[in-house]
Amino acid sequence: MRKMLRSWVFLIIIAAMLLPTMVVAATAMEFGIEDAVLHDAYLNYTIRTGDSLAIIARQHYGTSEKWATDRIYYANYTYFQRTNDALEAGVNIIIPGEGLVVVAEDSWYTVKVGETLAQIALTYYGSSRKLITDRIYYANYAFFQSTNGTLEAGASILLPAEGLIRPVKDVIYSVKRDETLADIARRYYGSSAKWAIDRIYYANYSYFQSTNGELEANRLIIIPAEGQIIRAAARNSEHIVRRGETLSSISAAYYGDARLWGMIFDANRNKIAHPNLIYPNQRLVIP
Repeated sequence: MRKMLRSWVFLIIIAAMLLPTMVVAATAMEFGIEDAVLHDAYLNYTIRTGDSLAIIARQHYGTSEKWATDRIYYANYTYFQRTNDALEAGVNIIIPGEGLVVVAEDSWYTVKVGETLAQIALTYYGSSRKLITDRIYYANYAFFQSTNGTLEAGASILLPAEGLIRPVKDVIYSVKRDETLADIARRYYGSSAKWAIDRIYYANYSYFQSTNGELEANRLIIIPAEGQIIRAAARNSEHIVRRGETLSSISAAYYGDARLWGMIFDANRNKIAHPNLIYPNQRLVIP
């Protein structure tokens, strides 16, 4: 009996030791992290040509603020001391798990007539730099080899998850109590303008016809992918306004898209009388 009890205690201890690793690994699988390895809430990342701490921080934490770049820097302090703070392509560094945001998964995209890699990169990654177009190219290397580097309308190509700023697929969204179409449009498109509201309305036309245009809590509706912005998980932080800055420029710095300025305005209505009137040294909440 005592021997059996000791065996059970041993098994419980082993299970407790392995559980965190199992949970982290499951999280990685859930979010489609295929070439990344998580250890004790750390991510191993291979530096790429053209990377900077700001770029890596934005990819993994949704922001390039000092707290994010510092988190990576001090997790790899010995390495940066050895290289005089330089990043070397091909070297593995550690990305601390705290605050880590995975905003997308690899997606298949159908090429449209007349599209270029630069246009696709700009639409889905917010940049047409060679670093980004190369990311798409080498993810589809066999395809481009077979077409002598040309894009063919109707072809399906892979868009790697890293750096994606908007989804390729429509989203199914559960309406929350007292929400309006304007609220949902602002959340997903960064705007409550008529074009954004109409996009949701007409994607769910039959539903709105049956409810006389009313939204019902807990109802599932379609949010069309076109124009959507992928946002990092909510992380309130403070920004001190610098001379020459606007809400649009601040939005571009934090979210990668100037159109999301309305989110910052909404979070600071007690401080901002008009969206065009912000001042140096003013402290703003970044939602």
